[in-house]
Amino acid sequence: MGPVMLNCVRRSNALLNYSKTLKYGDAVISASTWESWMKAKVADGIMAGAIYMPSIFQRFVPKPGEGPSREDMESGYLTLYGLGVMKAKDGDKTTKIKTKFHFNKDTAYLYTAALLVETGMTMLTKSSSLPGGVLTPASALGSDLTQRILQEMDTTWELEEVKEDDGEEKTEAEGETSGGADDKKDEDTK
Repeated sequence: MGPVMLNCVRRSNALLNYSKTLKYGDAVISASTWESWMKAKVADGIMAGAIYMPSIFQRFVPKPGEGPSREDMESGYLTLYGLGVMKAKDGDKTTKIKTKFHFNKDTAYLYTAALLVETGMTMLTKSSSLPGGVLTPASALGSDLTQRILQEMDTTWELEEVKEDDGEEKTEAEGETSGGADDKKDEDTK
């Protein structure tokens, strides 16, 4: 999703004027081992084979209706982490922040439809104020979509300012947690 998100963030910046010097990137956090590298290469190979030689790789790809069980979907989750540095307009002061957005169910199956519905509902409530044209979720819906997701779905969001004190980083809660259960898992995704 990196290339898609990069272009979406750039377009949002162009429409909303976040910053003239905005820098953005994303990454997947994984163990740095030979085994994890090999698993990633095998997955890339299967994906490429499924795209370029579908008749050969169809036996490795689930057929419609052969997805995960309901139990697996209910126990799945996704945790997204964000890091940011904000600079004052005069350029003197910088503030570091970190965020955590946690979805308490499987985002690939269960929450995809729910997220589409919540996006549609938010668009309905804001339709008279949308300017038209090619918009991004941020430029069209802003934080209203995030607030709706937190209110209607089993999710949590945290925002903290990272404080530096005598060379050690400390955090101070600046945001709020909304929705869902406490984060019970240490892994990033399941």
